[in-house]
Amino acid sequence: MLRRVGLLSAVLACLLPVVAQAQLKYQEGVDYTILETSIDEAKSPKVIEFFWYGCPHCYTVSEPFDQWIESDKPESIEVEKVPAIPSDRWKPAAQLFYTAEQLGLDADKEIFDAIHKNNNNALVFNEKAMAQFLDKKFSVSSEDFTKAWNSFAVQQKLKRAEDLFAQARLTGVPVFVVNGQYQVENGGDLQRKFDLLTYLAQYKK
Repeated sequence: MLRRVGLLSAVLACLLPVVAQAQLKYQEGVDYTILETSIDEAKSPKVIEFFWYGCPHCYTVSEPFDQWIESDKPESIEVEKVPAIPSDRWKPAAQLFYTAEQLGLDADKEIFDAIHKNNNNALVFNEKAMAQFLDKKFSVSSEDFTKAWNSFAVQQKLKRAEDLFAQARLTGVPVFVVNGQYQVENGGDLQRKFDLLTYLAQYKK
């Protein structure tokens, strides 16, 4: 038992300098802010990315963020992507995201590329264009698309996404919310940004 306590103390002693360095490196009000109201029950460690398919900045950060999730993110940190719905204009793109999810598709890259590389802007707003796209890319029948699009599960997720964005009082995208209370804006060096997400998720409960 004493040996186990000693090992734990040694591990904590090694971690303390790392945490202290991170606290000096990242400053509240500069690198991150604290939300007035916590969201998502302040779960931790967790990172939520709010995004919109029509946003070019979201497109720029999407691939590096996915690479961070796959390669560098500590396993203990949960990640959730939430489509922002500040108005009804943004709702179709959010519904496309959850419809693809309901159908079991990993379609983010294809959708982002179609919009921002191939100028298929109808994918941001038009349900018919969305159905045709998923049919062409993933062989989703119009019947299956409509069923998923109108499903109770998708409607519930849309409502939650809308509520989260409103509760957080966010004004734009992309933006990350860590542990339900720390807001990190896009911009600057992405690797530093992802290191900040890790620090906040693991050490700022």
